[in-house]
Amino acid sequence: MQTIDITGQRFGRLVVIEQLPERRRKHIVWRCKCDCGNYSDVLGYSLRYGTTQSCGCLETENKERILGQHKKHEFSKDPNLRHIYNVWKSMRGRCNRRTDKRYHRYGERGISICEEWKDPTVFVDWAIAHGYQRGLTLDRINNDGNYCPENCRFVPVKVNNRNSSNTHLHIDEVEQIRKEYRSTHRRQVDIASDYGVTQQTVSRIVNKKSWL
Repeated sequence: MQTIDITGQRFGRLVVIEQLPERRRKHIVWRCKCDCGNYSDVLGYSLRYGTTQSCGCLETENKERILGQHKKHEFSKDPNLRHIYNVWKSMRGRCNRRTDKRYHRYGERGISICEEWKDPTVFVDWAIAHGYQRGLTLDRINNDGNYCPENCRFVPVKVNNRNSSNTHLHIDEVEQIRKEYRSTHRRQVDIASDYGVTQQTVSRIVNKKSWL
């Protein structure tokens, strides 16, 4: 039976690169590249029937999403815990999610989160033990370093702003700040913390004044 060439075809997050010479249990094996950048060798029938749709990152993300939903329910009982959880979620978004408005300043630069902080409970415990207060922002001591206990601290927004390698906002970020402020009614200081700018900058943006 002639093998159908599926090179170049997409199956979920996987794009088929080439057929491998060896077989597994008489099944054809295809080398694929995942959207996350990893390579994976997958049986042909697993691709055709949708059994395998990523290198494993999709399953990991689904587990983290379920865990995050569970933790969010637990943290919702306490305003301070809920705020720290949102700090963790924001940190994870700008490092891991390409669609995040700040990804180009973090994940795209190679900034990542240490393994232990992938569990929000561990991050919350660390934050409480290391100076977390409302109005402070999570800051990386080395702006080119990763998010980990050795490189992070809680500081006033203006300190974080000075340490940032690029505090100039893109126009799409400015529009997002305005939209977020109108739709969520979050405090300006909390939005400022997310974007690494001062509360005064956010105030000028939402009032459609010059922010530079």
